[in-house]
Amino acid sequence: MLPLAGREFPTNRQELEAALRGGLAEVLLLPPDRPVIDAGGDYQVLDRLVIDVTDATPRADFRPAQLTKEKQPAPSVARFEVAGLPLRRDKAEVSVKGAVTDARFEFRRDQAGRKFFTLVDGREGKLSLRGRLADLNTLFLPVVQAMAAEYGVTIDDLQWTLAGHSDRQLAFTSRVKASKSVARFRMGTAMRSRGQVVIDDQLNVRFSGLACEGEGVLGNMLVGLVQSQLKRFEGTPVALSSFALGRLKLRSLQIRAEEILEVDATFGS
Repeated sequence: MLPLAGREFPTNRQELEAALRGGLAEVLLLPPDRPVIDAGGDYQVLDRLVIDVTDATPRADFRPAQLTKEKQPAPSVARFEVAGLPLRRDKAEVSVKGAVTDARFEFRRDQAGRKFFTLVDGREGKLSLRGRLADLNTLFLPVVQAMAAEYGVTIDDLQWTLAGHSDRQLAFTSRVKASKSVARFRMGTAMRSRGQVVIDDQLNVRFSGLACEGEGVLGNMLVGLVQSQLKRFEGTPVALSSFALGRLKLRSLQIRAEEILEVDATFGS
């Protein structure tokens, strides 16, 4: 789902390129010296559409609302590619790359009236992510902080680890320090969690060994609520096959994690 700038939906290739660049500028702080969009071919059936947001920085304040039911036909693309090699924030770097062949799109709007270029189908797709765990935390912490702020919660610190025993088995830990104003007082807390994730050959995820511990008065109060939610996930399979790029379903997944997290996924119709 790619945001589009402008008052109306594009009607030619040049308008589409401008709308995509303007829309991406609402989500990312784009480098000024990079063209970002490369499209070729007839407007209705593009030969290629390449979006290169290398060296861009994610913005924390963009929030897409729920899409309305309104749909309009949009160009299809023989080869659609997206790359951020890498995305950056300060000294943190995370590389993301994806591609879809025979991609089909629709023009959509959200409830706020903003426009989007939305992938709905394709023949096959690939998606990969590479990044140091510390860099992932640096890159996405402002986004988590912005989301928490909407509920009056301040995230002061977030630390997490992943350890891969295989391509399909991971152990994780996390520690979150947060605070919230209650009446005229500001209460702080810290919570730690841990567990294991196993992905089977049918791409079902199962969580085990889930546990949570709180620090301080507020943290201990919240642990009971969080633990009851964790028990609902313990051993309950979650089908990753339902994760999709439009109608392209997830077909394979490999995850490697130590200091560097590597994720490779393939999709098919």
